[in-house]
Amino acid sequence: MQLKNMLKKAVYGVKSDSESYIEHLKAIGMKIGDDCVVYVPMKTLIDEQYPWMISIGNHVRITEGVKILTHDYSWSVLKNYNFSESIKVSKYQAK
Repeated sequence: MQLKNMLKKAVYGVKSDSESYIEHLKAIGMKIGDDCVVYVPMKTLIDEQYPWMISIGNHVRITEGVKILTHDYSWSVLKNYNFSESIKVSKYQAK
């Protein structure tokens, strides 16, 4: 089993498992709370271009295929609009 994990780490790098991916995202400046899991990091896209714009709360689960972007191409159409707002992902709480 350890050989499998070593090969996975060599092929996928920081995206080989949830813990190393979350540590990488924190290291580049994303705010990520406690007990967060990215279930399939190699099939998940979290934009690293502006990491300070993403905040992920406590107990968040991110599943395969999720894409979190900090940019889009609408600026070329809407040049006068302010796109400096941050993205916040948090656990849903029923009221």
